[in-house]
Amino acid sequence: MNLPEFEYLIRKTVTYLDFHSDDASKELNAQWQQVLGEIQRLKRQKQQEKSRRSPSKPPKPE
Repeated sequence: MNLPEFEYLIRKTVTYLDFHSDDASKELNAQWQQVLGEIQRLKRQKQQEKSRRSPSKPPKPE
């Protein structure tokens, strides 16, 4: 399973949990929301690292 598939599965789970009001569902929902937030943070961090490295690379000869 790649990252986009994993992220989709988490979002699907969160959507399912939104329709349940018991304490366990609320706790799971909150925890999965934290995981999604962490995934987004890591994606942004990786993108920023890429953009910092890109300008310093010399252009490839064609």
